[in-house]
Amino acid sequence: MFLSIFRQIDEDANKSQEFWHNPDEKSLSDTSSNKLHQGYLLMPNSEGNLVSQYFILTTTSLYKYKVNSNEIESVSNIRWKILEAFLEANSLETRSGFKLYQNEIFQDFYTENTEELDRWVNILSKVSILTEVEDDYAIIKTLGQGSYATVYLVDDLDSYDNYALKSIDKSSLSNMKAVWAVANEIEILRTIDHHNVTKLYKVYESKSHIHLIMDYAPGTNMLQKIFKVESFSERKASEFLFELLLTLNYLHSKNIVHRDIKLENIMICSENPAKFKLIDFGLAGICNENDQTLRCGSPGYIAPEILRKQTYGVKIDLFGIGVCLFMLLSGRSPFPGRNTKEILKSNKQGIVYFSQKHWKKVSKDAVDLVLKLCQPDPDLRLSAKDALNHKWLKRVKRGSREGAAISRNLPDIPRVNHTAAFLYDEEVKDASPVNKDGVNNKQVRRSSFGSEPVVVSRKVIVAKDNS
Repeated sequence: MFLSIFRQIDEDANKSQEFWHNPDEKSLSDTSSNKLHQGYLLMPNSEGNLVSQYFILTTTSLYKYKVNSNEIESVSNIRWKILEAFLEANSLETRSGFKLYQNEIFQDFYTENTEELDRWVNILSKVSILTEVEDDYAIIKTLGQGSYATVYLVDDLDSYDNYALKSIDKSSLSNMKAVWAVANEIEILRTIDHHNVTKLYKVYESKSHIHLIMDYAPGTNMLQKIFKVESFSERKASEFLFELLLTLNYLHSKNIVHRDIKLENIMICSENPAKFKLIDFGLAGICNENDQTLRCGSPGYIAPEILRKQTYGVKIDLFGIGVCLFMLLSGRSPFPGRNTKEILKSNKQGIVYFSQKHWKKVSKDAVDLVLKLCQPDPDLRLSAKDALNHKWLKRVKRGSREGAAISRNLPDIPRVNHTAAFLYDEEVKDASPVNKDGVNNKQVRRSSFGSEPVVVSRKVIVAKDNS
């Protein structure tokens, strides 16, 4: 059997190299609040006989109860354990069951019949790690390829439903930090249940790869949509933004920060841009306070406090939303540049230019929201909850006549505050010729796996800015 890449994480989660350990003060609340399944299973005792015991499965752990008692006997955190179903047959009978293990540490469980086995395995697959992905899914085609992962469109061999399979090459995870990053993405996606966020269904591990089975979002991403339509009407932009803010408000209520909000990570599921899936949680993390230090993101979307090497909180996601809104309404990036260094420099300054050519028909309320989201000072930047109550979203949602508050003279728009990043064409010369994404045309190349343009400067990097 292969050596699991998650073995150290499993030991840390259980605080032990043993399969079972004693329950703690959180066990009772876990079994009552996070219960997924309960029932009886058969376990071999020291004499080799099968004994029926009661179990409760939660979102993280399996609890074993004492025989003929409602007292918890022991618990095992099974998030990083391998799950395998089995059938044992001899001349007298066939036994069905499953094994949970991590390297040499394992436990066998038996069920009364195969129907009961299917029920347990189906629910355990939401918590533990499976093997043999090829037994359950067939690859249809490649959707995309990155430096360490390939995404495939796959077909469920039972239901014939389509899913996206993200296949991560284990050889690319050269150190424990990289392994923890993958585990972090898995753990965060398992806690999210929102219609606008790509859902993680199952995790598989083989000798060479980790496979994530996720929602398949057919269609195009929001950046590609802008390439086709150039810019959105205020009504369509507001409908989309309202849903995106609701999604971020949900994530932030769970202390989850995405860290890479950008148009490329928003997959449009229909002609209505308000129906989308937020994808790519590879940089996401748990953020309880403004104490984050990881400097990462996509140039042109990164909150200035990250580039200034300051600690930060969930409001970095709101800066990315502000950039998205700017691009939706104007068809351009607020931080254009000829290369990554130039983009990062203007991104760090946080100065947003509103040109007459692209903003003369946009309402003052819309510009006001862009400014308050792209506010370089995180203390003054709107939260997702505050942004949802902004007058522009309320006005457009009420169905008021679009264009009623059009700004025909941009220099008359007041600054939001003394530090608002707000300059006009009269104060600066327009940027060099750019494409519809606001990036110099020389920075666009063709992808090796499709015809859609890939913005070279937009790849996710750990930001390095020496200016």
